[in-house]
Amino acid sequence: NMKNSMFKGYKKGIAVSCLLIFVFSLFNFDINSREAKAAPNLIRGGSFENIIDNDWAIWQNQDSVREYEFFRSYDSEFGLGSYSAAVSVTGDADERWDAGLVTKNSFAVESGASYYFVFWAKATRDIEISMFLENAANYAGITPGANEAIGTEWEKHIVLFTPTATVDAFVSFIFGDLPTDVTLHLD
Repeated sequence: NMKNSMFKGYKKGIAVSCLLIFVFSLFNFDINSREAKAAPNLIRGGSFENIIDNDWAIWQNQDSVREYEFFRSYDSEFGLGSYSAAVSVTGDADERWDAGLVTKNSFAVESGASYYFVFWAKATRDIEISMFLENAANYAGITPGANEAIGTEWEKHIVLFTPTATVDAFVSFIFGDLPTDVTLHLD
């Protein structure tokens, strides 16, 4: 009887393994005839579980008089850790591309390769933000900006980036026009 239950457990393990292989293959597909790069998570500190200032920084146009508060929040999507990053602001709104949140650690990207950028987000009211990849050496954009609508409930976002240069890159969330009555949460 014990042998039977061990064998059943072994068969279930094989079935689960086959299912996981099948599910993984579902995510390994071409979009617009471009093969996406399979890689480990390239962004350090993306779950915001540690000291967030070590891996992320707010940047803004030097003429901006807005004050951004970047902090770790206990509001996070279930199952993704205990924290999220949060951004709120005071002062009159700037243009969208006048401020954002950027990774401090760079990662290598290849020109023409496609990279999925997956994140969770919500805000205290509906907003739109942008994101892009930038050259770590000179901060020049190496992908077009992608716009994402952010709602009031946690939602998963998937953005496909195809860099125009083979360089070390940073990823930036762009939100210079974030309203003063809104807190943006990212995970």
